[in-house]
Amino acid sequence: MGRNRSEYDYLTELVNAINYNQEEHVKYLLETIPVNLTDPVNAIDPTWGRTPLFLAVDNENVRIVKMLLEKGADPNIEENTLHVAVSRGSLEIVELLVSYGIDVNRVLKSSGKTALHVAVKTNQTEMAIFLLGCKDENSPSKINEKMLLHMALRNCNRRLSLILAKLIPSSDVDLLDNGFTALHLAVERRYIEVIKELIKKKDNVNRISSEIVDQLHIAIKNKDRNMIQQLVGIGTEKNVSDDVSALHYAINQGYEDIVTLLLDNGVATIKNYNMHGLTALHVAVLSQNLDMAKLCISYGADVDAYCKPNKQTSLYYAIAQGHYKIAKLLLENGAKFDTWVCDCSTLMDHALFSGSEPITRLFIERGAAVNLFRFEDGEEAHLAIKILAEVIFKDSNMLKMVKSNWDDIQECTKHREYYNHCVQELTKMRDVKIFNNVTLQDLMVKNLNQLATLSRNEEFITGFLRIEYTQSFPIYSEILLSKFNQARVRGELLVKAKDEFARLKKFALPAICAQTVLENLDEGELKNFLRGICHCKGEHTCDG
Repeated sequence: MGRNRSEYDYLTELVNAINYNQEEHVKYLLETIPVNLTDPVNAIDPTWGRTPLFLAVDNENVRIVKMLLEKGADPNIEENTLHVAVSRGSLEIVELLVSYGIDVNRVLKSSGKTALHVAVKTNQTEMAIFLLGCKDENSPSKINEKMLLHMALRNCNRRLSLILAKLIPSSDVDLLDNGFTALHLAVERRYIEVIKELIKKKDNVNRISSEIVDQLHIAIKNKDRNMIQQLVGIGTEKNVSDDVSALHYAINQGYEDIVTLLLDNGVATIKNYNMHGLTALHVAVLSQNLDMAKLCISYGADVDAYCKPNKQTSLYYAIAQGHYKIAKLLLENGAKFDTWVCDCSTLMDHALFSGSEPITRLFIERGAAVNLFRFEDGEEAHLAIKILAEVIFKDSNMLKMVKSNWDDIQECTKHREYYNHCVQELTKMRDVKIFNNVTLQDLMVKNLNQLATLSRNEEFITGFLRIEYTQSFPIYSEILLSKFNQARVRGELLVKAKDEFARLKKFALPAICAQTVLENLDEGELKNFLRGICHCKGEHTCDG
């Protein structure tokens, strides 16, 4: 080989040998560098735009990398040499580069990430541990990478997550990644050791309480009893303040063993209110869960505690839902039934109004005084009399009289029953779609101009005709059909009238004004307008 070759020729030959892994030829070229070339191993190849060392690293050839480094190749010329070595997964090459002084903290200008970020993202535990050992003070925060722990947790890497949890500073514990803290992710992954490390770094007791309660919700949702036990234990160690939201969530879901666990460990108090002004017993009753209501009472729940917003008791909610067994349970445990509630009525009033004969009977059997109650119509009074007669005047003439006239008394309920059926049909209409988000209830409540606009859409017509409204809505079927037909007729009239109006030179109004004028005309006026237009044109017949 000549000793005066050009740098281009030499570099081209060296790069080709590297790319084809020709180790002996690379060795020969490095031993016979022409004297006229000052530093060819650190030159940028014009074809690839890379240094020989970068290409060797990219090619994952450890021996060639070592030869180049020994010959003076600078690993810091290109900013991403270490990143590429890490992404290739070659720990041996990374160790070589570090031993020759590569900057492990170097941040890519394009992404702002270091080689450690690449190692964590690609789930290379040993690689990440090695790089962490190379950093000053072993702290990921020194390189402004604050989401490495989140990344390790998302990758389900327990070992690396624990290492990073021990290293991150307290100031980074509450950082959010896509709305989640590292503690949240650790709970989802069930990494107890990581959770404990993160809790250790929190010095604010209130923040600790909030975090543990938040994570309790996740664990309860996942029915993860082991995680709940661990979180409860951590909360006890940290003297977590009482919070009932997790308890109420478990009650609402019907998780009796979890409720017991939370109460036994003092995470929440049975009598405390949540942010909505409800106690645990209120939540159990509103959930219509008899067993949960029994459990709450066994832990000392106050059966007469008021709901803060509306001053109602658990017994009121049981009556409102017609839940006889829960009402009976509450009464058996001392619930008061003869007090006035916020609307100047009594619980007996509400029992009668609900139409629940078993609950009403339950009240009277327990000594409710009927003369205290306010009857708003004959039906409620007659129901009270009938039940009172059965309870007090068994086999008496009064009982026979009430029973003999019961059919007549029942006539009083017909109007209410009809009203209830109407409400049910109207409510049901909200869930029956004609097309898109247009429902049968819209057909009932929208004004005729709005319906006329809808009628121009073929999907509206076919959608309505497809619905079996006569069977599902017998009370309103004729009204629905009438509204539909009116909408179609008015839609056609408005279209014709709008077209004719636009042709009138004398009234050169903006389209929106013309539309407003026409929409304020009733059906007869629209037809007269169209007839007038036909007359002006000299036409003797007109569809309008």
